[in-house]
Amino acid sequence: TEEQKQEEITEEKKDDNTSNDETNEEEKTSNGENDEKSELEKKYEDLNNKYIRLAADFDNFRKRTLQEKENTSEFVKRSVEQLLLLDFAYLDQTRTSLFK
Repeated sequence: TEEQKQEEITEEKKDDNTSNDETNEEEKTSNGENDEKSELEKKYEDLNNKYIRLAADFDNFRKRTLQEKENTSEFVKRSVEQLLLLDFAYLDQTRTSLFK
């Protein structure tokens, strides 16, 4: 009977050790999963920030090119107006000198 009690105690200890080992492995796995999840969340945040910056850069590029296009159009329009005014002035001078 004493031997049986010792065997039972030994088996209980083995079961406890096995249980502790399983718990430790679960904790390691859980910690590993948390680390991996944390790492993935960090990567997601980094990529999301890059996406937001890229979208803002593209929007700024779009606005800048639109403004440059409007400025170029306005410059061309004023240049043509000035050339036409000069041409009309020369035509007027030519007409006046021819018909005097």
